[in-house]
Amino acid sequence: MSKFQIKSGVIISANSVIISEETLNEASNLWSDKEKNLFKKILKQGGLVTIKGVRYNITNVDSNYESENILSWLPTSSDTYSEEE
Repeated sequence: MSKFQIKSGVIISANSVIISEETLNEASNLWSDKEKNLFKKILKQGGLVTIKGVRYNITNVDSNYESENILSWLPTSSDTYSEEE
């Protein structure tokens, strides 16, 4: 039985619910070796994967940024745009 070790800054959700490392390891006991290898790959790079009907979303958050800094580039409702014809 191999266990997944989740690094800090990695958020894992299963069907849109954030799960713990323990919950992930319990679920992975039912996975095939091929599914475990696929999950390890996605765990390293981040992304979406569906295993046994459960959709896992792995997000790697850079610990050097706070959420305010990450979202600062998004336009706000006060921003105006003009279209030139």
